[in-house]
Amino acid sequence: MNAVDQPTLAVAGQDAFASCEREPIHTPGSIQPHGILLAACMQDLCITHLSGNFEESTGLSARGILGTSLSSVLGQDACTAILAALDSESYAPANALVVNIPFPKQPRRNVLAHRIDDVLVVEIEDASLAPEQETSLYRAHVIIQGLRRASSLEQLCNGAVNEIRSLTGYDRVMIYRFTEAGHGQVIAEDMRADQPSYFNLYYPASDIPPQARRLYLLQRVRTIVDMSYRPVPILVAPDFKGESTLDMTLCGLRSVSPAHIEYMHNMGVGATLGISLIRDGQLWGMVVCHHLEPRKPSTAVRSLCDVIGQLLSLLIVQVAEGEKLKKNIEQQKLLQRIGNSLDSAPTVMQALRDSADDLMQLVHADGALIRLGGQQHMLGRVPEDAAKVACLIKKLHSEFSDEPITIEALGELHPEFRELSDVASGLLFLPLANNPGDAIIWFRGELARTVEWAGDPNKSIDISLDTGRVSPRKSFRAWREVVRGHSLPWAVTDQGAALDLRRLISSGLLHNAEAHLARLSIVDPLTGLANRRALDGRIALWQAGKANTAAMLILFDLNRFKNVNDSLGHAAGDELLMQVAQRIGQSIPPQYIYARLGGDEFVVFGDSDAVANAEDIAKNILAMFDEAFVLNGEPYRASTSIGIAVTSNGSGKDILREADAAMYASKRQGGSTAVFFDETHHKIALDKLEVEQDLFLALTKKEFRLVYQALVEVSTKKIYGFEALIRWEHSRRGWISPVEFIPRAEQTGLIIQIGDWVLGEAVRQAACWRRMGHQIVVSINVAALQLSLGDFASRVSKVLQSEDLPPEAICIEITEGTLMDTVAIQELERVRDLGIAISLDDFGTGYSSLSYLRALPVDIIKIDRSFVTPLGNDKKASQFFRAIVGLIQTIELKVLAEGVETELQWQELKDAGCNAAQGYLFSKPVSAANATLLLDGPAPHSSLV
Repeated sequence: MNAVDQPTLAVAGQDAFASCEREPIHTPGSIQPHGILLAACMQDLCITHLSGNFEESTGLSARGILGTSLSSVLGQDACTAILAALDSESYAPANALVVNIPFPKQPRRNVLAHRIDDVLVVEIEDASLAPEQETSLYRAHVIIQGLRRASSLEQLCNGAVNEIRSLTGYDRVMIYRFTEAGHGQVIAEDMRADQPSYFNLYYPASDIPPQARRLYLLQRVRTIVDMSYRPVPILVAPDFKGESTLDMTLCGLRSVSPAHIEYMHNMGVGATLGISLIRDGQLWGMVVCHHLEPRKPSTAVRSLCDVIGQLLSLLIVQVAEGEKLKKNIEQQKLLQRIGNSLDSAPTVMQALRDSADDLMQLVHADGALIRLGGQQHMLGRVPEDAAKVACLIKKLHSEFSDEPITIEALGELHPEFRELSDVASGLLFLPLANNPGDAIIWFRGELARTVEWAGDPNKSIDISLDTGRVSPRKSFRAWREVVRGHSLPWAVTDQGAALDLRRLISSGLLHNAEAHLARLSIVDPLTGLANRRALDGRIALWQAGKANTAAMLILFDLNRFKNVNDSLGHAAGDELLMQVAQRIGQSIPPQYIYARLGGDEFVVFGDSDAVANAEDIAKNILAMFDEAFVLNGEPYRASTSIGIAVTSNGSGKDILREADAAMYASKRQGGSTAVFFDETHHKIALDKLEVEQDLFLALTKKEFRLVYQALVEVSTKKIYGFEALIRWEHSRRGWISPVEFIPRAEQTGLIIQIGDWVLGEAVRQAACWRRMGHQIVVSINVAALQLSLGDFASRVSKVLQSEDLPPEAICIEITEGTLMDTVAIQELERVRDLGIAISLDDFGTGYSSLSYLRALPVDIIKIDRSFVTPLGNDKKASQFFRAIVGLIQTIELKVLAEGVETELQWQELKDAGCNAAQGYLFSKPVSAANATLLLDGPAPHSSLV
């Protein structure tokens, strides 16, 4: 070959490699020979495709099978079982059905089925032995118990490869973790002693093409039983008019790309098993098992590997959250010190100079540059070229928005700044809103590092010089590459800490603006908008001086704003309010006054031509919410409800009240609308006020009642306690649902007095039952507002002492929203210290995660009835319920299922190992007297908490 041919061959190799990446591996047209495959049309269940080894495997003649009905080949019972499984929400492609099929050879088989569009695909393998399944189940239990004790990612992954190798028997088990660039790094490994180690080696992203990664998300467990297998072709019915190429995306028997087989042969691998590790819908990594000889894991082992992979994915997230939480706590301590300095220093710049060490430790930077109000200050190691730095700041301001941005390879992104790499390979850029050009830039210097690859990453393919044939690379010898021009990567928490610092600086700037106190008296300090005082003044001027002038007032608030504070924190809530205020200034003409009324309520007021423009202004406000806001570095979708009041003259004294009534009419319509006021809105508001006023009298009139619903042990159906439930018998309206009056009691604050009454009544009744010899527990619902006052534990202690009742006789029941309040959590911990158990109600309907609950004062998890209702009729729901119970119990919490109404549901609870239950199957809510009759019945009671 002459020199001219070399570039031509290189281009041909690149084209061939690109073609490999486009290979349709989901439609190979063949299967691996350790099973058989049939495909049928869902409309008539006539067989359209058949694997070529059907006759050899079954002992049935393959002649005439194509075009016949699926039931005539598999039998009606098997066919019915397959269709029933597919219709069940609990069924997944990895689930194997063990059925008897009328085959002369081995009639008892494992069947896996799935459906793609209108095609039913059935895969049939030899059935696993029962002892093997029992052994696998025991090993899975051991693995789960071991993994849940891991406290770090390294410990978790090392334990996983050891246990999975013990379970599967493969020669080598590795865990890859994919980098942002798509490369795979081996972060854990267990193998035979005579095998070379691949630990810490990197594999190029090209080793796993994009279409393969997409399949790994859809099919979490994959096997190649024998790398030397001969593919079995898929036969198609001659008269089949549909797509002859069968989509085998979810097929476990799916044949493998010849390029991948050759790649595995080059590594000396005889069989593989892969388990996907998925985080937030993305492929985080993989568990890869290699065996030198052919090896076929049973369907039971593959199914357990799927469960273990999902658990491992969950634990990886939990460990990451724990590490993130630890760093957050450290950063919050630093921010608190910086905040203290801002409170005491004469200027914000001086405070930042005094906090130099904390400022750099906040994001682990080598240096920082601060530009504020025309001043500039350098901290630590920063670039010395002032002109280059000025050019860099200008570029950053021009290219990026107001959100903080991070760069880890400045020289690669902007080659003109490559000479700064020694001290500024990485930077975190935080714009400040005080003046144009104000910002803080943190710098990190270059960190040269050596990366070891499993073979030269630039030679992912080998090209024969003689034939030009393209094949996977043959060398996997460690190949070292020195990476320069990069800094340590920035963490997501670094950007969050930067945002928190910006809020502190903004607060400090406002705090130190003594010269503008007069202005601040009519300005909302958080958003910079006019405040309620300024609005009242403007309305008063309109009423006094322009009596014959029309006016309009638009009032809007943020739907479900409380959820932001409860779930993301008050700092995030403040950030959202500030972003809304910024958009108001950009969307509303300057001739109107726009103000923050308080909380999350905003007002736009104007007179003269404002009435004619009211609808257009409302549309502008709605359009403000079309684009997502950014909270804690993540997009957040918010919506609003708008009320509009207009009047033709200055006599409209209640224009604000009317707009408020119209706004709540918008909320009743679902929000995200603008509603003009009419008198019916005022009547609805009066009715609501009447109910709220009646609530204040309900305690005095003794209109509240407590009823009790039995709590039972699942394993025995023995009553161990009751949940106390409040009811309101209104003197005129009759029974009013708690769904209606409890939210209003919380809004008015009356829930505190009502909660104290419930606590006292329930404790007195519990003491009465104890004196009668019934050692039971009474569960008492407590609202978040009761806990947020900070004295709930002492009130409970006094009530218990007054009735001489031991703390273990009651259980405090809370909702998930309570766990987002720091004061409430602290109060719950004090309650728990008294010896009182804590139960979390309606788990699964909100935002609690197991990793979050693990560190909170909770003893019992009540699974919401929506997870219990389908039990006994839905296999997928049953499997999902068992998974929830198992995962909750791995963090050593007890499980109570609510809404149990049938014996089938109760049996499912028993099978899942659920601890306790309540529901109409055992008892409806009854009076204390009838509850006593239940206790005096033939069934003895016992204890859960």
